[in-house]
Amino acid sequence: MSFWKGFLSIFVDESPQADLSLSIQKMGEEYQKNLQDSYFDEIFVATEYQKISHLLERYKFHSDRQLSTTFADMFAQIIQKTEMNFQDFVLIPTPMHWTRYWIRGFDTIGLIVKKISKITKIPHISLLKTKFSRRQLTLSREERLKNRKKIFSVKKIVKIPEKVILFDDVLTTGSTINECAKVLKNAGVKEIIVCVLATNHK
Repeated sequence: MSFWKGFLSIFVDESPQADLSLSIQKMGEEYQKNLQDSYFDEIFVATEYQKISHLLERYKFHSDRQLSTTFADMFAQIIQKTEMNFQDFVLIPTPMHWTRYWIRGFDTIGLIVKKISKITKIPHISLLKTKFSRRQLTLSREERLKNRKKIFSVKKIVKIPEKVILFDDVLTTGSTINECAKVLKNAGVKEIIVCVLATNHK
């Protein structure tokens, strides 16, 4: 499947539609250079990284856990705007390595997913696990793509759902979500919708 086949991006903010269309076009051209194939079916992006970078920094590096509610509300809006039926879907966070959990004191993505689940009534499970890897934002484009290879796996004790919503915070090259989606598809997941808080591409 082409990376942008079935692509859908919905922004919560009030940016002009013309600007959004141009932004989406540029993102698509950039990502197509990096990923030949995608393993997910659709992707939803809440906003541009620059608009919430200060909030993400407070949340992830200064333990402002109350912001998890703000981020969860953003995606509740997205789910309402799509008018899609998510009755048979399960929410899954991209996994956090235990060393980062120890440093930050909580699972930043997992907490948001739990609150999205509470708002939308979509069930959630922790299905993926990961090996330690360097932070994506500190790497070059080539390093990001190589960094994601073979570091994700599915927990054996968990029953594999057929439809999942895979959640992450920031979309850079798309390598993280694509590798997670690849592992999920190989494990038996039939349909994957990706949701991310923000993208740092314009």
